[in-house]
Amino acid sequence: MADLRLSGVSKSYGTHKVLDDLDLTIQSGECFTLLGPSGCGKTVILRLIAGFETPDEGTVNIGERIVADAKHALPPEERHIGVVFQDYAVWPHKTVHENIAYPLEIAKATKEKISADVRKAIEQVGLKGLANRYPYQLSGGQQ
Repeated sequence: MADLRLSGVSKSYGTHKVLDDLDLTIQSGECFTLLGPSGCGKTVILRLIAGFETPDEGTVNIGERIVADAKHALPPEERHIGVVFQDYAVWPHKTVHENIAYPLEIAKATKEKISADVRKAIEQVGLKGLANRYPYQLSGGQQ
């Protein structure tokens, strides 16, 4: 993966400025942790990187490519970034199989690879036999 860079990024919600002229660079292969008190902007940073938010000012780069600024943003599915949220982040209208397959489909994997990878993932997390169930049919732990 290419380096990730936020340059001069600011983000406000109404009159509340959450990020003010943030500069952050994460090198390819680097293990990185965001630490800070509740409400300091950690989740906003992740949402900006993933493409769920756009900055009011500044740029978000992956490698040399600008993926977001105040006027333009590359859609989340084209950034090839995975995010695991505290809350369940599954599509309620998709089955277990479809939820797991979705990022592989976006990556244009072959049907054979998708099938094999989904089957392996389902077995690894102990959901064998539940591939055709929807999130509402699963326990919180299974989701």
